[in-house]
This record gives sequence, structure tokens and C-alpha cells, in this order.
Amino acid sequence: MKRYLIESPEIDDRAGLFEKEWMLADGAGGYAMGTVAGACTRRYHGLFIPSLNPPADRRVLVKAIECFLETAEGSIGLSCNRYRNAVYPEGHLYLHSFSVGESAVWTYRVGGSVIERELALNAGTAEVRYRNLGASRIRLRLQPLLVNRDHHGEQHASDEADFSLLKIEPSPDWKREEDACWHYGFTHDEEARRSLATEEDAYRPFSLLADLEPGESQTVRFSVPSLSFPTQTTTGVSADDEFLEAAQRFLVRSRDRTTILAGYPWFSDWGRDTMISLPGTLLAAGRVEEARQTILGYARAMRNGLIPNRFSDDGKGADYNTADGTLW
Repeated sequence: MKRYLIESPEIDDRAGLFEKEWMLADGAGGYAMGTVAGACTRRYHGLFIPSLNPPADRRVLVKAIECFLETAEGSIGLSCNRYRNAVYPEGHLYLHSFSVGESAVWTYRVGGSVIERELALNAGTAEVRYRNLGASRIRLRLQPLLVNRDHHGEQHASDEADFSLLKIEPSPDWKREEDACWHYGFTHDEEARRSLATEEDAYRPFSLLADLEPGESQTVRFSVPSLSFPTQTTTGVSADDEFLEAAQRFLVRSRDRTTILAGYPWFSDWGRDTMISLPGTLLAAGRVEEARQTILGYARAMRNGLIPNRFSDDGKGADYNTADGTLW
């Protein structure tokens, strides 16, 4: 898959990094999305947003991971968050490059230290890898920031908040420190432009501490154990065909059906959009069986000669309010 790279001089516009966005899809209706800077400026931003009822019921479970480089002079934040009157930490100031393709990769330079963070998704899972690309040993401290909410909403601190849905698996060399607490007042500036609520809180269950030798990497894996997905297959699409390759990210295979999403992050599958895009997304890629399964899935949901125009976000209902979707 083609990678899109941002480096100097473009990356030197630090304020502009809050406006540049990236997205990854997991092939099962879930996604990850954010800014190059690392701050969540939309309620739809997060590192792990799985679909609990593919392709619907998408929940933000991991908002971000705070990351600090521990040095003799103190902690240097590599992550980045927006608050009402502040940006903290200011990791975007140390960002040397960013690229996105099958994964998203941030490279930070702090003095002689070079740290790479890579986020990769698979169906219902997210893995974050930290790698020491420098010549000396480094020490990193991570703080996962959790929420558990519909991706259209916000999380606020509560003693009743439940994060048991999520499984967190650090690689063995991480040392866990019990320092659970809430982080308050993250702001989603882009939601203000939509006249929506802008603030939310996130829960830190613990911190992770590890020393990384040059070339060494450590990972943290997030998953929802209660979910199961069919085996994902490769697209067979040439990496030279950028548009066709990108279109495969909208294809979703669940336990019950195959379908095409109308768009990220807001939409699930819409009948009109699916039928319009099916020839280019599936047939042009040689995915005839997936095209067949997609059409059969809509046919099974047909009512009074109409296919659904839209499936509900919870995956439990559908709207039949257009005729042209069926005509496609």
C-alpha cells in the first residue's frame, strides 16, 4: 500500500499539524483516526474505535496514549492533547516525520534520541509499537487514556464508568505502575464548528514503564475479546492503483454479511452509496464473490420492492425512504 509521507519543510508548520488528519480502517467497520499532531480535535478521533456489531455500533475505547521520554533532566512529552486554554504535552514540537498507509507512523527526535510510534489495525484489534531508532538506551512512560462511548458522543468522569469491554496486553518488558486517575477537560475544537459539545474526560488505568535498547521495540495491544470476525483476505489490488486500493478500506466483512460503508467516520452502509460504488470497489478489483454477497445481503433486507436506503447506527433497523437506491 502506498504511504503518504509528511516531513520537513511541511512538518515544520507545527500549527498546521492539528489540521492534517489521518485514518485507518480495520476491515470490520472499525477505524482509528486523528491529527498528525496527535491531539484529538473531533469526537471521532481515537486509536481504537471498533465496531461492536459490524459495520455499526462503533465505540471509542482508546482515546490516546500519553507518552513521555524519561531523561535525567525530567520528562519530555511526545504525545499531544488540546485543553480549553492549553496544549499539553507538546509532542508535536518534536515530530520529525509522519507517514500513513497500512499503518500510521510518527517519528520523534529529542536531542540524540529518535523514537518511532506505529499504530496498526486488524479486525477488532489495535497494536501500538514503540521503537528506539537512536544510538542510546531510552526510557519511555506510557499512560493509556480510555473512554467507552458511542463515537457520536462524549465521555465524562464517573464512578460508574465501565472499561471491562477492553483488553489491554502490554508486551512482557513493560513495568506496570498502579496510578489510576481521570484526565479532565480534553477539547474537540472541530466539534465547536458544528455547534456540538466539545469537552470530555478520559480514564488512565495505569502507567507502563520500559527501557528500550537501540533497535528494540515494545508494543501495547488493544482488543475486545467478545468479538469474533471472519478471516480477512488480501485485496489482490495493485499498489499502483491508488484509488482502487483506497476504496478497499470501505469494504466490511462481518459474520452475517459483506457490505460497503458510505464513509468514515459518520456513516454506516447506505443502499444508494453501496450500489453506486460496488462496480468500482469490488468488480474492478476482481472481488466478484464479495460483490455477490453484498447484493444478496441487501436483497435479504428488501421490503416492498425496496432495498434499505440506510441501516441504523446500532445495526438493528433500516430506513426505506428512497427509490433510486434500488434502481442502481
